[in-house]
Amino acid sequence: MSSEYRHNHYVPVWYQNRFLSPATKDRELYYLDLCPGTFTDPRGVVHAGRAVRRLGFKHCFAEDSLYTAKFGKEESTRIEQIFFGQIDSRGKKAVE
Repeated sequence: MSSEYRHNHYVPVWYQNRFLSPATKDRELYYLDLCPGTFTDPRGVVHAGRAVRRLGFKHCFAEDSLYTAKFGKEESTRIEQIFFGQIDSRGKKAVE
């Protein structure tokens, strides 16, 4: 199955973009991670992850296979392709 429709945004990228000034060069948002987790440095020391980070749109308000329907071993991305695809394209025009 194609991975084209597997990374789903629950806040569309076009909407996220409205929170930045057109003059902003880096196109990143300040993103609050409620569960930042931990990481281990090369010395073996465990550190807490940062709760507030700057991330690009690809990483904000998105999850893999969020709208993938699963029926036993069968999987379908038609919800994203047909339903949300139209909402995203029409929604952007409506908001503007």
